[in-house]
Amino acid sequence: MMNFKKFEHPFGSHQAWVIALLLLSADLAFMTMHTVNALTVWWNNPMLNIEKDHGYPETFQYLKHFWASILCVVLAVRGRAWQFLAWAFLFVYLLADDSLTLHEQAGSAVAV
Repeated sequence: MMNFKKFEHPFGSHQAWVIALLLLSADLAFMTMHTVNALTVWWNNPMLNIEKDHGYPETFQYLKHFWASILCVVLAVRGRAWQFLAWAFLFVYLLADDSLTLHEQAGSAVAV
């Protein structure tokens, strides 16, 4: 029988759930603010629109991608679980693609 080393992450499971709940709550708050902003006259702030480039919700998404990539690097180094580096590169790509509109530029170059 093989003895597999159990991966011990640097964060406790309770903290991970709290962070996930906070991130999901912030996403729900941005969706609610977008809906109130779009359907009522109470607010008229275009930065709350989830479809606006570089608005508040999209900036929050940039931060999530950035911190997810940093946390993956930390997990790779501390836990010597190098497969997390692949996830880090994925989050860096998603951040670059979203903030620099890479797929839109590539699509318009192909469509011409």
